[in-house]
Amino acid sequence: MKRNKFSLLRVLACLLLGLTFIFSLASCASSGEKASWRTGLFSTLSLSVEGSNGAVTATVRNDLTVGLSTIEVYVYLYSVTESGERIEEAYNHTDDLNIFYELTASASTSGENKYWYATMRYQSNAGAWVEQETVPVLIDGRA
Repeated sequence: MKRNKFSLLRVLACLLLGLTFIFSLASCASSGEKASWRTGLFSTLSLSVEGSNGAVTATVRNDLTVGLSTIEVYVYLYSVTESGERIEEAYNHTDDLNIFYELTASASTSGENKYWYATMRYQSNAGAWVEQETVPVLIDGRA
């Protein structure tokens, strides 16, 4: 029974990928755009902030993209002052974050203990912008 379930899942996965490819081709042909593959079903991006060796890094990773997509991404790294003011310390941008790739922005802790957080803005296939942010994380500036 397990073998049959595994085979069925494999067939369904292949069918889904095949349909995605066919819809991508149809979209390009009907829009008349040159080599534009702009029909992803969905994408999953993750955002994290970590500190070590006197540096803090914000990382966006494209964990999964189903279908062909162009995903424009901005990542920002902020520190938070004692008064609660946020200061942009670093940022980075890419016009297309491919599946399983990462985009990072890093800054020095300057030896200070501070709260840090990251934000990202992204859009898939020139659609609506999506914004996400991490919770503030206390980073030991001497570690």
